[in-house]
Amino acid sequence: GGLAVAAELDPYLGPHAAALARMIRENCICQYFSPFLSCSLQSITEAFGMEEAELKEELTKLIVSGRINARIDSKAGTLHLNQSDERTLSYKKALELGAAYRREARGLLLRLSCLQHGFDPARGDEARPGPGG
Repeated sequence: GGLAVAAELDPYLGPHAAALARMIRENCICQYFSPFLSCSLQSITEAFGMEEAELKEELTKLIVSGRINARIDSKAGTLHLNQSDERTLSYKKALELGAAYRREARGLLLRLSCLQHGFDPARGDEARPGPGG
């Protein structure tokens, strides 16, 4: 379009116009795919006005460079997110935080019970008389 032509004619931007256009297209493809677990290659080619072979080449570069954590299913014509690592780590961390919270709450309840019954666990002795005496 007009912007690409203007960039190519610019004396400072011109030598870098092709590389900038490629980087912008790569970022757009990454952002386009980011909300999906899977996406048809056809929808991406339609959105970007590319041929499927050109898109596959572009996606392969993005996958190899680590910019997109996905795999191409050429037979089905889809791009699938590799979700196992990030999602599994998030679930494990959530479970660990829940277990730590449960341990801390249980410890606080035990300390409160000890204090209510006249025993201060920090000092190791009876802090005050219990409820019966």
